[in-house]
Amino acid sequence: MTLINLLGWIGNIGFILGGIYLAKKKVKFCLYGNAVGNIAYIVVGFMSNLQSLWALSFGLLILDIYGFYKWRKE
Repeated sequence: MTLINLLGWIGNIGFILGGIYLAKKKVKFCLYGNAVGNIAYIVVGFMSNLQSLWALSFGLLILDIYGFYKWRKE
């Protein structure tokens, strides 16, 4: 298994866990799962030279961080 493939699977698992926690209304863990997925996809995007993948994942990671701080204040 290549590193890119492994990181892709880590990203997929992170997003699946994020979706599960979102369905259970556990916002904090949802954001963590999505952040792990986005970080993995950012690395995959750089390693594969896919600017659209890492740019989207970076933007979504920023939204995860924003959501975490907004959730923490409430």
